[in-house]
Amino acid sequence: MPGPTRDTVINWFTYHPATPRTGPQHDHVRSSFRLVANDLWDLLPDGPDKTLALRKLQEAMMSANACIANDNMFAYMAASPNPNTEPF
Repeated sequence: MPGPTRDTVINWFTYHPATPRTGPQHDHVRSSFRLVANDLWDLLPDGPDKTLALRKLQEAMMSANACIANDNMFAYMAASPNPNTEPF
């Protein structure tokens, strides 16, 4: 499988503001991960493994939100007559 294109990598480092469609999706992701984080906080013993587990959960939340943002940007780029312009 080929690696990402330059445009894809640049897109990873581009700010994608929430839209009326994606804002609620981001909120749902954050609230879902917050529930898990709260449960893990009480369940796991203090220590470096707990910290690592919570950091990985944060990383997963960020990846999930990036997925939403990037999907929205790719949909915009596919539908735009000039995909090099910003969607706002």
